[in-house]
Amino acid sequence: MKRLWRQFCQSLALAPAADRSANCFLLLCPPLPPGLSSLTDLDILVYYVPWGKSVVTKLVKINVSPIAGHNGFTAGASPRASEVYVQYDPTLNAKLTFHEIMHMKLRMGNEMHCLNNCCKPGNSPCGLAAADITNEGLTDDNIKRMVTALRTPVKQWTGGIPILAQVRDAMRRGDTMSGLWQ
Repeated sequence: MKRLWRQFCQSLALAPAADRSANCFLLLCPPLPPGLSSLTDLDILVYYVPWGKSVVTKLVKINVSPIAGHNGFTAGASPRASEVYVQYDPTLNAKLTFHEIMHMKLRMGNEMHCLNNCCKPGNSPCGLAAADITNEGLTDDNIKRMVTALRTPVKQWTGGIPILAQVRDAMRRGDTMSGLWQ
């Protein structure tokens, strides 16, 4: 993730001054760092959850299954929430994180996967906006869109933080069926 974020931030540093007002700050959660009690609407919060589980569905009250091809999920109007279903591949986790951040900050659902006609076979690389990012990387178009989008205020849902803290505590007690997961 650091490599992708560094690549993005370096591109941001080369952007026109008007586009550089967004800070390159990324918060991956849980946990919320000590001393940070709230988030601004410019902060980014991403929940990492085990494959097959969801915390974001506590916000939107719908069922989403990684089995159905989802490796992450972003939902809600205000607040919004993003989660990544943890994979064994750290590079894929980083790509999925950036992909979900794109959904959040661009305020787009699955239509994001078709930007620049990416849904049509044979089109130019879609990068991390693609539906399947396994063999994709960060593109100039991804960076261009996100430079602007980072300045877009998006209220973050923090309700997942105490849920995941309760799950963690239950697991430490040996209670794997805490009832907190969907």
